[in-house]
Parts: sequence; structure tokens; C-alpha cells
Amino acid sequence: MNNKKPLRRAAVSGIVTLSLIVLLTFVLFFISFFVFAPQSQGAKELSDFKNLHGLEILFTLAFIFLGTIFIFSIYFAYGFVVLGRRFNNKLLNVMAWIKIILSCVMILALLIGYVILMVYAASAQEINLNKETQINAASAAAPTIVFSIMVVILLIFIVVVINITISVLFGVSLLKLKEQVELSEPSGILEIIGSVVNLASAAAMIIEIIMFFKVSKKLEK
Repeated sequence: MNNKKPLRRAAVSGIVTLSLIVLLTFVLFFISFFVFAPQSQGAKELSDFKNLHGLEILFTLAFIFLGTIFIFSIYFAYGFVVLGRRFNNKLLNVMAWIKIILSCVMILALLIGYVILMVYAASAQEINLNKETQINAASAAAPTIVFSIMVVILLIFIVVVINITISVLFGVSLLKLKEQVELSEPSGILEIIGSVVNLASAAAMIIEIIMFFKVSKKLEK
């Protein structure tokens, strides 16, 4: 991608990001179906190992795909930084940098989560517990598991609230460019709607890719 044409680079990055998201969705769906499909009676003794191994595969693929997606999303978001600077839109500039920072944080979180999962998987395969020990261990771990689930739910809620806020402000910043940048108005509207409807976010991204190509053609000759 040409470093002298950041808007065109952003458009190409958007295409790659969207394509990888679609591909990741299908890959994880099919792997989940085959790995966690109901098993016959004769295969039940292998279910624990199979599910654990399946989780390793799922998380490895998810880490690779999501890591790549977040890297390209940084290039995509930087296109809005360029637009914000070009048209003196401080809100767009700030929101784009927030998206870039969040992508970097997500890459780091993915790396940490992947390492933790691999360490857990390796430990689980080495431990050989009898049924009674497994039951006792499960009972002792129950409160910790419940607490962990509550923490995860709280974190998800916080992330959702932050994401909604960012999407709305990002949409508003795009609406401010409606007189200067073609397709910025529908992109802004869809970004705002996309704060609660995921399909609208996908539609917004498609329009933004087209918008970047159009603006690049005008400004990056």
C-alpha cells in the first residue's frame, strides 16, 4: 500500500478488514460445528480432550484473524485522522485516534488471552485426576467461576457502553463533513445507527470504503 496515499490505503485496509471479518465468521462457525457437535456413545471418552483441542484450534485461529483484523483496522481508522486534519474536524481526529488506541489495546489483550489459554490447555492435558478429585475440584472452583463470569459480564457491559458512545460521536463527526466530503453524511447516520445495530455498522464501513476511494481520487493525485 502506498504511504503517500493514506486515504487509498485506508480504503484498501477497509476491504481487507471486512473480508477477514466475514471469513472469520464462517471459519469459526464450521469449526465450532464439527468440534462441538453431539458425539456418539463410543466417542464420549474422547470428548474432553476433543473439546479442549478444539478450543485451542478456535482460539489460535481467532487470535490470528482478529490480530490481523485489528492491524488493518488501524490503517482504516488512520484514514479518518487524515480527513480530520485535512478538513479541520477535531472531533473526527480525536475519535479516530481513540479507535486506533482501542485496536492496539485489543491486540495486546488478544495476545495475553492467547498465552493464558495455551498455558491452561498445556496444564489441563498433564493433569490426570480421578472422578472424585474432579468433583471436589469442580465444587471448590464453582465460586471462582461464578465471580469470573460476573466480571466478564461487567466488562462486556462497559465495552458495549464505550462502543455505543464512540460510534455516536464518530457518526456526529462524520456528519460535520457532509458539505465537504461525499458520502460522509450517510456514513455518519449509519455509524450512529450501528451503535445498536451491527448490520448498520457493516453498511457504514462499506460506504466509508467507497468514500475513501472517492476522496483519495480528488486529493491524492
